[in-house]
Amino acid sequence: MVGQSDSTGLRCMYTNACSLPGKMDELRNLVYTENVDVIAVTETWANEEITDAELALNGYVLFRNDRKKGFIRKEEG
Repeated sequence: MVGQSDSTGLRCMYTNACSLPGKMDELRNLVYTENVDVIAVTETWANEEITDAELALNGYVLFRNDRKKGFIRKEEG
């Protein structure tokens, strides 16, 4: 999904990747074709074994917050 704000001209993209490392070529193609300024990606399935370089896009700053191994949701009740 790519959106553009009329007041700023800022182009933003949000996507749920469902395993980003295997889809980097597709993401690069979309980002550069659409000339996106800000990209938000969820469900990357990235972990500490995947380097920043593997997820990097030229011209963008990468911020990531990977799920830690062994993460277990605490059941309430």
